[in-house]
Amino acid sequence: MKNKKILLLIPALLAVSGCSITSGTNTKVDDKELAKFDELRDTYTNSITIPNVIGSNLAADPFVLRYNGKYYMYPTGQAQKIRCYVSEDLVNWEPSDDKGLGNGICLSGKASSYPSGVGDYPYAPEVIYYNGYFYMITSISGNGHFVFRSEDPAGPFERISENLKKSIDGSFFINSDEEIYLYGAGGNSISAYKLEDDFVTFKKDGNDDYVQSLLDCSMGAWSEGPYVLQKDSSYYLTYTGSHYLSRDYRVDYAYAKADSDVAISSSFKRKDTVLLKTEDKYNGLGHSCTVLGPDLDSYYIAYHNLTNKGSNRYLNVSRLYFNGSDMIASNVDTDEHFVPRLSEFSAYDDSELTKEGNFILSNIGSDKTFSCEFNVTGTDEMIFSYVNEKEYASISFDGTSIYVNKCSNGKKSLVKEYALKKEYSTDVNHTFRLNYKGTFLDLYFDNIAIIDDLKISLNGGKIGFKEQNTFDNIEYLAFSNVGQGSGDKEEYKSGTILANAYDDRLSYLTNGSGLVSIEDGTFKNEEGNNLVLASSGDRATYRIYEDEPNEYYINMRVPYSSLGKKIGVRINDKEVKTFTIKGDQSLVYKRGDVNVTLGKVELSDGPTNLSFVNVGDEVSFSRFDLVGYNDYASDYDITFNSSTDLNEFTLRNSPSLSSKGLQTFIDKFNSISTKEAYNDYEISAKIQVNNCDSSGYFGFMLNANNYSINKDPSDAAYRSGNFDTNYQGIAVKVEGSGDGSVCNVDYANQTPTYGGFNVTFDSGSEITLTVSKENNRITVSFNDNEVYSKDMNVSSLNGILGYISYKCDTYLKQLSITNLD
Repeated sequence: MKNKKILLLIPALLAVSGCSITSGTNTKVDDKELAKFDELRDTYTNSITIPNVIGSNLAADPFVLRYNGKYYMYPTGQAQKIRCYVSEDLVNWEPSDDKGLGNGICLSGKASSYPSGVGDYPYAPEVIYYNGYFYMITSISGNGHFVFRSEDPAGPFERISENLKKSIDGSFFINSDEEIYLYGAGGNSISAYKLEDDFVTFKKDGNDDYVQSLLDCSMGAWSEGPYVLQKDSSYYLTYTGSHYLSRDYRVDYAYAKADSDVAISSSFKRKDTVLLKTEDKYNGLGHSCTVLGPDLDSYYIAYHNLTNKGSNRYLNVSRLYFNGSDMIASNVDTDEHFVPRLSEFSAYDDSELTKEGNFILSNIGSDKTFSCEFNVTGTDEMIFSYVNEKEYASISFDGTSIYVNKCSNGKKSLVKEYALKKEYSTDVNHTFRLNYKGTFLDLYFDNIAIIDDLKISLNGGKIGFKEQNTFDNIEYLAFSNVGQGSGDKEEYKSGTILANAYDDRLSYLTNGSGLVSIEDGTFKNEEGNNLVLASSGDRATYRIYEDEPNEYYINMRVPYSSLGKKIGVRINDKEVKTFTIKGDQSLVYKRGDVNVTLGKVELSDGPTNLSFVNVGDEVSFSRFDLVGYNDYASDYDITFNSSTDLNEFTLRNSPSLSSKGLQTFIDKFNSISTKEAYNDYEISAKIQVNNCDSSGYFGFMLNANNYSINKDPSDAAYRSGNFDTNYQGIAVKVEGSGDGSVCNVDYANQTPTYGGFNVTFDSGSEITLTVSKENNRITVSFNDNEVYSKDMNVSSLNGILGYISYKCDTYLKQLSITNLD
């Protein structure tokens, strides 16, 4: 564990004003505050090695359950055993206590009524708590599903079902309507099922088990490892593919609006890739789950990675950020990450509480924005926002309803009675979690989202109980000074930053500035939010942390209406630097969002306050990226022959050197690509085109990231018909017929085709293909004649470059690249 300088300020309540959703402070902050950095936070690095249990310290397909203030992690098992690890912070893990099976073992062979004849490897176990029991589902060696049950998250688990079948990778979810669902692998998509309360009986659709294929939850090939998170009433479904030993094993997510039917295909729409890395030292990211952070407000995604050593898979934990339908994972790499923030107060029973009048309470109180949690058995009041015996709030539970109460001036009143859809035992532990900010309260019951945005005015204050209470058992209780995502604003971030992550305390947003919902439409982030800077001098300030001092590109996603306008960028308390949001509205493919490069800024290592400032033009954006500037991206001018040195390039599927050039083959996807990334450039190639299959093409791979070179022919992605699209970027393609296109490439999600062109050439002739890229404009020339020029919408702006050939017999005779940056 390392120490890293990071600011961790105590939140302050600030006035809120402005737009249709939310706004920042309208109180100006002294400029000196923009340059203050202090406090320390510990850090960790991903690819976490956990303690060795039964000969393994790996964590394939990790599932993390949060219960009663602790985390329980269950990776894929072996030798008819499933391991269990325990942590308080998601980073430091120890084997669970011995429950009769040995330290760190929660399910074992005959002791758990292990089924015979199905295999020795319990794949991808997942556990959920429901009304006194922990239910575990696992697919044993891929031969269907079995359900096990325990009264303790560390086991021992006993089998309660026969083979449920239904493929692999089962994942339970309980919706806010208290209905129980099972999701699992379904071939080329994810399947959804409905369950009875016993977790083993499927609800019916006529005479058959209910099942729906969620068609938009697909990797374009084999899709597995689903997990559903309900947050702010909306749903985020993560899923993984293609092959678990491929470099491009990755996690995508789909989004469903509030009040959607989460068991029908039309509800979920694919949004984006959330986890993907293909580099030698760090790749194969997949099979994830999402879990609440120890501050009771943040969310983290747990997943595994491969290394260059083969099939070993290790634990990773990355923080998630949300902006409406947007969900991103921060710092998906092996750099240093900040250990999750803990709660400000926690206790594992009431003996740690302090007597105050007729109450037993925490020794400190929360801020006015807070999250708190209670774990109790029985029925009585749980106290929060306690100022004094006449000013506090409480919740209570009787097995059929949850009551929210408020005591003001000594008079107690009922604010909300929520009738549960089912009856729950009062003789077992239940978890109650509250998140509060502004005037809105959310309530979770056993991790089920029960109440969203209850309007109530509360104070900060202590938590606890009446001294004379009727609870049979009081366990973990805690509070933190963050709520409803406020902690995301305070955390330091790098890479991609969402627009709503500005720090309220350092920003200055007057009426008209703030977050505004995005209208539906092509290249618009449906259900997302733009940040609008409406008035001169308004400022949104973001907390940034970079490991290395460098110049960084600022890439920004803006609505097309912001093209041509000016925006200011300020680093800490330095002078504002003005940039023009480059682009031509008349040349944009569609009138939706556009990715643009503002320019470069210099950042030191460590914390930075980066501000976007209105300098006279109203502008808006939904996210921005900080990309390290590569000032060593080389110029090339290479003529290929049998003795050309290719060590500076990456080759795919062994194109062959000869005196005629670098040959590509009609039965393969061949490429030669740079190892360096470029921003603005010109790339040109002289090519002899001999023959192309009817589905073949040649051209360029541009701005490519996460290019997957699956070296093992047994990899599913290598065999896939889409293996020519194993990268994220832009492709300029020329078919044998002369039809050309410029299209976005995102693995199996090849949309859109931005535009087309047509050229003429004879088989065996030598042609010249040239592409220049300036900001987000792509210009294509064929034999020195311009045939295409247009501004892209939301494609990547930086990345590697290369010549590609798919099912074409060509000779690449000369390749030149000029760095225009």
